[in-house]
Amino acid sequence: MGGAQDIPLNDTGRQQAAELASELKQLPIQLIVTSPLSRALETAQIASADMHISIIPSPDLIEVDRGDAGGMPRKEAEAKFSQVYKDWFEKSVEDSFDIRLPGGETKGAFVNRINTCLLDVCHTQPEEHIAISTHSGVIWNFFKFLVKTDNIDVNHCQISKAIYLHDTGEFIATD
Repeated sequence: MGGAQDIPLNDTGRQQAAELASELKQLPIQLIVTSPLSRALETAQIASADMHISIIPSPDLIEVDRGDAGGMPRKEAEAKFSQVYKDWFEKSVEDSFDIRLPGGETKGAFVNRINTCLLDVCHTQPEEHIAISTHSGVIWNFFKFLVKTDNIDVNHCQISKAIYLHDTGEFIATD
């Protein structure tokens, strides 16, 4: 459970980022906004190495702060924070907005942080084709709450696409 901990990208992640580069080159990306955590930032740098585009770090794209459970193996966190951990992962997202692991942020604060950031990126960046390099929890919550879909499949180092419609303020998932 890396969470907001700055756990570096490993060799598998570097290989996945290098493989992602060929897919990314096929898209008209003009800018990458990334989490400043080294694993997301390095992924963006590797995947866009030959593209000569700007990479802008945004602290609002950091994964959820799991507080005292951050960086702990899942089983250890589950044993140490059994009821809170169970509620965090087993209750519906909407019913768990006020839950926080000790020392961490609530799910509601996390969702609000990333949604505000992504909407701000769409409203303030002049580029039309923006890539986001971030963490699975950020991507999952983006698709759940801004794209408003329950069909969410998030894997490491994948491209998931959405279009922001400025006239309606909505995001639409695309292929």
